[in-house]
Amino acid sequence: MIFDINKLIVKIIILTAVVFFALSFVKTGHKYELQQNLDFPQENKISHDDSKWLKDYRYVDYKITTTFRKEPYDFKLIEAEGQHSLIKISDLAKMLYGEYTISGDFITITVYNTSIKLKLNDPRLWGYTVVDGVKKRALYKIPYPPIEVNGEIYVPVRSTLRAFNMGVVFAGDKIFVGYDVPKNDTSLIFEKFMEGEE
Repeated sequence: MIFDINKLIVKIIILTAVVFFALSFVKTGHKYELQQNLDFPQENKISHDDSKWLKDYRYVDYKITTTFRKEPYDFKLIEAEGQHSLIKISDLAKMLYGEYTISGDFITITVYNTSIKLKLNDPRLWGYTVVDGVKKRALYKIPYPPIEVNGEIYVPVRSTLRAFNMGVVFAGDKIFVGYDVPKNDTSLIFEKFMEGEE
């Protein structure tokens, strides 16, 4: 009788140990799986637009002074991820005394008989360059493309103005624009000469 009780106790102890180890394994397995999921890259950015370029952005008020107008303009620009500043196409045309047209995804801006062309969500710009005193059509790579936000077209400030041979300097909430303002050539990188229409 005593022998049977000892066998029963041993069986209970073994069964308890097996159940304990089984539960520990399941619990540890769940912890491991959760840890693995936590190791995957997390996307925490808030998207305001369907554009693959535009992720996080904010509106920023700037006073823009040009070398060809005394009073500064008060414009609201978009500052996109990576500190890319974009200006509404209508504000840019007003500031440069220019004109613009939109045809499908293409945007043409004309200032003083010189036209450049950009395309929505496309980091290229069709413009001009001067070679041996001759103006030639050229394709450029730009750091950030034109985008559409809330039904408005915005173009990159520095690249667009550089295409018209103007420089741009940011100083706090002020921007200085003009032909004699220092130019940032990294905002407009020559790709190739163009023949005919793009």
